[in-house]
Amino acid sequence: MSLETGARGINNGVINAGFNGNTGNQAVKNQGGGWGVLADGAGTTFLNSQKGIINVAPGGGYSESFAAVLSNSATGLNQGTINLGVAPEGYRGIIDWGVKAESGATFVNDVGGTIFWGRTPQYTAGQATTPVATSTFGVVTYAGANADLENKGTIAIGAQAERVWGMLANLHSSAVRMVNSGTISGGGIKYFHANSTAPDSQAIGLDSVAIGPQAVAGKQNSLAAGMGATAQGTNSTAIGVGSVAMGQGDLYIGNGAGVGGQASSRDNSGFGSFAGQRVNGGVNIAAGARTGNDVTGSANSAFGAEAGNSVLGDSNSAVGYTAGQAVDGDSNAAFGTSAGSKVFGNRNIAIGNAAGQNVGTAAAPVDDTASSCPWARRMWRAMRSSCDRSSSTWRWSFFAISTGR
Repeated sequence: MSLETGARGINNGVINAGFNGNTGNQAVKNQGGGWGVLADGAGTTFLNSQKGIINVAPGGGYSESFAAVLSNSATGLNQGTINLGVAPEGYRGIIDWGVKAESGATFVNDVGGTIFWGRTPQYTAGQATTPVATSTFGVVTYAGANADLENKGTIAIGAQAERVWGMLANLHSSAVRMVNSGTISGGGIKYFHANSTAPDSQAIGLDSVAIGPQAVAGKQNSLAAGMGATAQGTNSTAIGVGSVAMGQGDLYIGNGAGVGGQASSRDNSGFGSFAGQRVNGGVNIAAGARTGNDVTGSANSAFGAEAGNSVLGDSNSAVGYTAGQAVDGDSNAAFGTSAGSKVFGNRNIAIGNAAGQNVGTAAAPVDDTASSCPWARRMWRAMRSSCDRSSSTWRWSFFAISTGR
């Protein structure tokens, strides 16, 4: 359809461009490019009505394809359906276009209007389609010099389409107005797609990246990936559903990891579901499900499910399932299932399952105390006696060893 100055065109039927028609719901072979509608000049208008359908195949050879080209103050309105990329292959050296508005033209994809790239043609409204894989460069809607482009309806890019832009503006030309008040969905990179109706991600910080519904990367060089993931510290990373990295340099990977962290913290790490929650301090590390939670202090480490929870102090280490829980003090170490739990004091060591539990109290913390295990006590006394005889200044910590008997 070609419209010149002052002309008015309406499509209530089907326009095919760049291919020979078929019965629909099957891929077609492109025929070397095609133009659906050309509208040029002031007062020229084109309407693709609610009944109207335009099907466009990618170009071939050196010929581009267009659904519509509007120029020199012409106007266009889509209330129906425009299907682009209905053939699997075109010529990769060119760009194919949906609607192109140039030289003061105006185009609106109206409420209820749909422009879809990467599915088979339709010949009746609502006709079933199948995805079409396309690999040519494509632009669904384009705004050139002084153009006005608005999407109030739906722009969709099929799951098998590559290298396609939903809306593109030429910012190097004169003033351009481009507004999206509708929906743009689908598309992406091959083998990387999203399927969600949740609110979009937000990359707010400079050089930040946000991936996934409602993911927010709030500070410079931050990365948030996963449903609701939040990275609010500079150089921070949050990966996993609901994961949070609040402090500078924080790294949390796992669903719910890092929740409740402090913005004043820095360089903390958590790996595992719900790991490293409610941490206040720096350079703490937690690895394992529900590990390293409720920690206040620095340089604490916990490895193993539910290890190192409820810790107040610095440089404490816990290795093993539920090891090193409820510790108040510094430089304590626990190795083994449930070892070194409920410890008040400093430099205490527990090795073995359930070793070194219930050491000291908040009122009477224990530092540098021998084990209740007789042979361990004898070993500790011998070592300390040797140190005393040699006038050594070494200090021996609480050393609890469980033999499992």
